[in-house]
Order: sequence, then C-alpha cells, then structure tokens
Amino acid sequence: FRARAQDTSIVCSEQRMEAQDYRECGTITDLLWSPTAAKDVEDGPAGIMMVPTYPSLDNLTLTGFIVGKQLWSDLLEHAFETGVTGLDVVIRTDTNTEGFTYSVTDGLAAFKSNGTVVDSDPEFLASRHINPKYFADNTAQYFMDIYSTDEFMDQYRTNNPRAACIGAVAIVFGTSLLFFLYDYFVRKEFHDKKNLLDAKRQFVRFISHEVRTPLNTVCMGLALLKQEFNHFLEHGSSSSTATEGEQTASNKTTEFGSKVREWMDLSDQVGQNASASVAVLSDLLHYDKIQTGTLTLELSTIPIFHAMEKIVNEFKIAAREAGINLYLDLSALPSKSNEGPKKDTSPSSLSEGLRAAIVVGDSVRLVQVFRNLLSNGLKFSKDGGDLIIRARETHTSKSYKEKEFMINKDEPISLCQRSVLVIDVVDQGVGMTREQVKTVFVDGTQFNANQFQAGGGSGLGLSIARGIAKEHNGTLTCHSEGMGKGSTFTLTLPLYNPANATSMSDQTDRNPDDSCLKEQDLEFAIPKLHILVVDDAITNRKLCMRLLQTNGHICVGACDGKEAVDLVKESMEKEEPYDCILMDYEMPVMNGPEATKKIREMGCNSYIAGVTGNVMSEDVDLFRSCGADWVLAKPFRLEELEEQLIEHGIGGQDLSEDGDDVRES
Repeated sequence: FRARAQDTSIVCSEQRMEAQDYRECGTITDLLWSPTAAKDVEDGPAGIMMVPTYPSLDNLTLTGFIVGKQLWSDLLEHAFETGVTGLDVVIRTDTNTEGFTYSVTDGLAAFKSNGTVVDSDPEFLASRHINPKYFADNTAQYFMDIYSTDEFMDQYRTNNPRAACIGAVAIVFGTSLLFFLYDYFVRKEFHDKKNLLDAKRQFVRFISHEVRTPLNTVCMGLALLKQEFNHFLEHGSSSSTATEGEQTASNKTTEFGSKVREWMDLSDQVGQNASASVAVLSDLLHYDKIQTGTLTLELSTIPIFHAMEKIVNEFKIAAREAGINLYLDLSALPSKSNEGPKKDTSPSSLSEGLRAAIVVGDSVRLVQVFRNLLSNGLKFSKDGGDLIIRARETHTSKSYKEKEFMINKDEPISLCQRSVLVIDVVDQGVGMTREQVKTVFVDGTQFNANQFQAGGGSGLGLSIARGIAKEHNGTLTCHSEGMGKGSTFTLTLPLYNPANATSMSDQTDRNPDDSCLKEQDLEFAIPKLHILVVDDAITNRKLCMRLLQTNGHICVGACDGKEAVDLVKESMEKEEPYDCILMDYEMPVMNGPEATKKIREMGCNSYIAGVTGNVMSEDVDLFRSCGADWVLAKPFRLEELEEQLIEHGIGGQDLSEDGDDVRES
C-alpha cells in the first residue's frame, strides 16, 4: 500500500513539473489495520498519508515526502455531539467496499467490527465522499456511511408531527367553517336587508299608486272647477255691463261672483293640501333614492335669483294668511346703484353680471329644497314674525378652474365658477336647542310636532334637502341661538358665470325680470290635438278628457291597454293617427308599458306620455324603455303636459300665425 501510494505521488510530481500547474500530489493508502504502541490509543483502521515536499525556490522539483498515519478513530472522536447514540459509521474506500464499522455511543465512536455490520433495514442513511481535492487523482477514494439504529430512532421518534398535522388540519377546517358561517350569516343579513328594502319599496310603490290615483281625481276635479269658475266670472263680467236697466241683475251677479271667488280660494286651499300629501309621498321616494345612491340629477343651467324670486312669490299668499312677513333680502349683493337693494326686492336691482349668474343643477330638486326650507320656516314662525331669505356671495378660492358639465342629458358645456352663493333662510320662530340642532337632519326628526308644527310632515324633508344639496356640491346647515330665538338654515351652492355672458347680459337688459326664466314671454299656441286617454279608472278618464276638451282638444277614451292598442291600430288604418296618447300604468287585461311597446311595434310615432302613480325609478325606466316619450306622475297638471308638447314640437307655433283651431297655453 505504501509503495503504491509513493509511486502515485512521484508520477503526479513529474506530471506537475511537466505541466507547470502546481497540482496537489499527496496520496493516502487504502484502509489497513494499524497496531499502535500508545497506551491511550487503541489499534484500529488507519491510512498512511504521503505529502511530497518541494524547495521554496523550486516548487516543481520533488525532494522528499512527509509521511503520517491517520487513525480513523481519532477523526471520529470529535465528529458527533455529546448525547448522540445509536449510529453505525462505516469507513470504506473504492477498492475496500466492506470497510470497517464504528458504533457511536454518547457522541464517542468506538470500533465495532470489520466490514459493514449494521441493522438489516436502517431507517436513516447518510453518505459522504471525503473531499479528494488535496490528493492526487489516482489515490484511494474514501467514503463514510452513517446508518441509524432502532436505539437512535427511538430517541427522536415522536408523535408531534402527527399531532401537528392533525392540529393544522383541524385549524384549517375550523377556520374554513368559521368563514363559511360568517359568509352564511353575512349573506343572510344581506338578503334580509334586501328583502326588507324590496318590501319597503313595494310598500312605497303600493301606497304611492293607491294615494296618487285618487288625488289625481281630486286635483283634476279642482282644475276643472277652476276653469268653470273662471269661465263664469268672465261671462258674468261681460254680461253685467250690458245695459243700465239690468243694474239689479248685475249686482246679484257681482255678489255671486264674489262667492265664486271664495269657492276658488277654497279650491286652492284644497289643492294645496292635496299637494302636501303628494309632497309626503315624494319625500319617501327621494329618501329611498338618496339612501340607495340611485338619485340622478337632470342638469340644466338655472338663473338662481329669478328662481328664488319666483318661489318666494309663490309662498307669499300662504305667508300672508299665516300672518308672517316674507322677504327676499338681496342687500348683501352688488347692485346697479351705489346703495344695496333693500329687503323684498327684485333681482332686477342686481348688477348685470350677478343677475346673469347661474347654478348648474337639477331645477326640480333645487326647487324642492327651497320649498322645503320656506315651508319649514312658515310652519315654525310666529304670527307677525318675519321670514327672510337672504343671499350673499363668498369666495373659497382666489381662482376657480373651468368645469365641464353635461346639461339637458346630452349637451356638453364648459363654465367657470365665479363664487359660492350662500342663501340663509332666517325665521323668528320657536328656535331649537343645541341637541335639536345636532339631530335636525336625522331621518324622521320632528320636534314637538303637536305643540309647534302647523301641518305635520314626514320628517324626511330636511334630510332629503341636505342630500340633494350634497349632490349639487353644496351644503345645508342649521344654526339657532336657542329656544324662542328663531333658526337659520344656510344653503351653499357653486355660482357660475354663464357660457355666453354678453348674450345673457343683452337679454337681461332688454327684460331684466323674465329673460332668464324658463317661462319666457314668448307665447305659444297648441292646435286642437287628437288625444287618446287610456285609464281604467272611469272618473280619472272622464275628468282628464273633460279638461282636455275644455281646452279645445278632441279626445277618445280607452279603459285598458288592449283597447288602446286596438284604437291606435284602427286610427293608423284610417291614416288618422293620434297626436298624443296619455297612458296609465296599472290596468287590467294589458298594462301601460306593454301596450306602449305594442303600439311602437306597430310603427306608431304618436307622442306617448305615461301617466302613473308608480313613480319609482325602475317603473319610470320601464315605461321609457317600452317607448314612452315622457312619464307624468299623478296627480299631473295640464300645464305640465302642454309644456312637454311644446318642447317636443307637437303642434307648437308662434301666435303670429293666426288660426281658428289654436288656443293660447
């Protein structure tokens, strides 16, 4: 073994000199049994190591060997940690595959046997090729194999992994079950809330239809009475001046005319109460839309100061009857003259630029906010007190960026904000405590309704008004100094310069009071139209037809959708189609949307207006999707219908075109 190892080292050194590569040429013999004379070292397997030596000035010339003996028991003595027991270690070479076996007890390796003597089926096996990089290629290759015994496995065998696995599975299962239960209860709560919301919406829809339909009869009946009263007054006035000999009859007519005017005032009061009932229903619908985030705004440009003046004028009669002084105070705004306008003045006294300023929003919704604030002010004001609507401007920024809007559904417009309009509604009524001020915008809030509030209400108006103001990028707040000191509601809205300031300024100069209003001074005429009235309620149908006939239209009635479809088909065959069709929603045999759809499928282009007590957004959308041009909420005013007919060009024309079959609207 030694001679072979020495020869291998010499050959390697010669190759090293020839190649000039400074390779390692040390060698180690194969395993051999080596006796020892040392008392503290036992005999055992060993290997003889030969390391060639080279002069420091000539690292390629072999000059000798350093020979040493390596006992494997010495190397294994410190190879294992104290306490390790139950391992069999086999030292072998590539030629002596059986090798020698050592056993490890408490970290110490002791010679066990020649050859490989281990358990027949070891549970653990590790093998290591001793690093040969310090020896020549042809030297003996050593391997160390480690086998585990049952004793070793018993030390480290445990049920913890199994328990951990079971625990992990249990945790995953428990967590999954917890999430499943959470998801189940969340879904259940969601469905319960959805069912509750659906039930509430169905209830509101039912109440709306069942209340609006009879109110429609009441309002149309009142409108018809007013028409007859006006006709009587005009006829009586003309006949009373016929001759002087009829003075007594004239006096009686005049006396009866005063009675008629009293009846007209009474009918107006009845109409106001009917409108109040409708307002409560509208509050419920608007509250539902705000809560569900489905409130949509139909934006348009609103001449805000003229709109304020118009609404204040509408409430002056009610204020006068309640003994309350109602004023529009514009004194804080720039005016034409050096002196600011006094309270209860017209917007015509404002400077031209301010008078032309506009608010971008939904005119119907904003009017609702103003009406709500004025109505509340009248309810809680004291007899003889003042109710003041005060307007002023503030600036929240030194410069405002131009904003883009989509008005009238499909008309883009770019406007520059000029300021923020602040509108204070100040009353001298019962006032509120600090706690009441904090909750005044909470849904359903009513403070001492029986003691203070004249007329009741839904308690939703202020909450809805604040929601509408927020949708217009504004705010609605409340302030009161205390009980008996009145209250102030403050509405803020962005105020914009009109898109064409010059044009608007010219218009306001020509007619400063009315140029910005939607109700323009231009008069229109509507020809006698051929109108089909479809309603299953015979009273509603007859009253509607009577109103239309009184205004010069030719009317035909139908009691359900199927009859309406048949009449439309017959008129088209005669080439005498209806100009307008008023279609109810809820009807037997065939409802309004279905009838509208069939009429459109026949190729009928008549103007179809849905007239319904179902004013939920989904009902209106359904009617429109079936082909309705417009949807009127019951109770409806004839003026609303005529405005839409003019807007859509259904016979609208200037009064300069004379004709016998037209009437002024």
